[in-house]
Amino acid sequence: MVAPFLVNKKCVEFKIGNSSLRQLPVTHESVDDTQNHLLSKDSLNSNEWVDISQKELDEAIMLETQLFSQISEGSSYLPSYAQGGPGRSINPGLEAVSGPQPSSLMDQHLLRQQQDEEYLISLLADKEKEMNALKKAESHSLKEESLRRKHEGEEVNKVMSAKSTSLPPEPAIDDENAITILVRMPDGTRHGRRFRKSDKLQLLFDFIDVGEVVKPGSYRVVRPYPRRAFGAADCSLSFNQLGLTGKQEALFLEFI
Repeated sequence: MVAPFLVNKKCVEFKIGNSSLRQLPVTHESVDDTQNHLLSKDSLNSNEWVDISQKELDEAIMLETQLFSQISEGSSYLPSYAQGGPGRSINPGLEAVSGPQPSSLMDQHLLRQQQDEEYLISLLADKEKEMNALKKAESHSLKEESLRRKHEGEEVNKVMSAKSTSLPPEPAIDDENAITILVRMPDGTRHGRRFRKSDKLQLLFDFIDVGEVVKPGSYRVVRPYPRRAFGAADCSLSFNQLGLTGKQEALFLEFI
């Protein structure tokens, strides 16, 4: 229960039954006058305090007496949360916020510099790892390409060797069944060989391929007049069947 008291026209409230105390500001100038107006048991009119018991009234008078006796001795009244001694923060939460901080701007600068150096070292390490991975992948790719080319080269050599072996001996010059075929290459050179008219066109292609002037399968042979081109589809036919029956035939290569 709260008992109001009029002290020098300022209202002071005391909460009876606990230790909490709340007051409006009271100046030192009003202390003397206030003490002269302290309430006493004899000056109270029982009709004005019918709402409180005698015990509560006694407690209120005692608290008021103690309060203004402290003010008269020159001590200032502080709320209970502020009575923690010198250097103690009114709001304990502020102490956590204002915790240890760098002692100077130089400390902050050094800390930032150290963090930047650590980040740069980490970045360089990651970059080095990435470069090493790229080099390893490139080396592996080059190795595979080299092996592939080597394998292809071996296969080509086998094919060329088989084609060279498949070429029959040239017939004699005076052989009536012989035909001399001259082939003009893309570089302007001419390659010639004697075949039998009964031989297949495939032997002419094998002869050209073995010379390794052009890539196998990238060309066809052409008779200029009357113009006629011979390709892979004609390889199973003989020279007689293709109309190449002269003693000598001149052909040229045409890329496809």
